[in-house]
Amino acid sequence: MSVQRSHTTLAIGLTGGIGSGKTAVSNLFQQLGANVIDADEIARALVSKGTPLLEDIRQHFGDDILDPEGNLNRRALRETVFNDTTARQWLESLLHPAVRQTIMEQLQHSTAPYTLVVIPLLVESGSYPFLDRIAVVDIPESLRLSARYRGITARLNWLKRFWPARHHGKHAWHRQMMSSITAALLTLLCDR
Repeated sequence: MSVQRSHTTLAIGLTGGIGSGKTAVSNLFQQLGANVIDADEIARALVSKGTPLLEDIRQHFGDDILDPEGNLNRRALRETVFNDTTARQWLESLLHPAVRQTIMEQLQHSTAPYTLVVIPLLVESGSYPFLDRIAVVDIPESLRLSARYRGITARLNWLKRFWPARHHGKHAWHRQMMSSITAALLTLLCDR
C-alpha cells in the first residue's frame, strides 16, 4: 500500500500497555513541537452521537448499546464484546479500517517534522504501513502502579530546555535533537 503524505514528517507509531506512559510520552513530544495523532481519540470521534459508525454498531448490537441520550454506552459495549470473540472481531473490522483511514488523512496534513501516532493496540489491530518507525513504551507492572512512576513526567521536564520553540523545525539540529530526545525518553521509560 502506497501512502501519500507530507515528506516533512516522520510518522512514529507509539504503543505500549495500559499505564505504560504513552500519554506522558505523547504529551511531552507535543510540548516539544511534535504533532500527535491519537487512535483512541479518533475512535471516540468516529462513534460519537449521530455518526454512521455508531448507527452500524446500534444496528448490530441493538438499542441497549446506547445511553438514553443516544450516545454510545461504552460500558455496555465492553460487556458485550469482552467475552465474545465474534462480536469483538466484528467491531474491530468496523472500527480499525476507519481509524487507519483517519490517521492517514491527518498525516497528509501534518507539517511537523515528527508526528507521533499513538496506537495502544498497534500490533493487535493490524497493518500500519504508513508508519516510519515504531516506539514501544514499556515498564514493569510493579512500577506502573507505583507512586514513583506517576512522578516520572516531572523528572523528564528537563528535556524541554533543549527544545527552544523559536527554532522549531528550522534547523538540521532540530531533527537530530528530536532523535536524541526520543532515544533518551524511551530509554528512561523502558529501563525503569
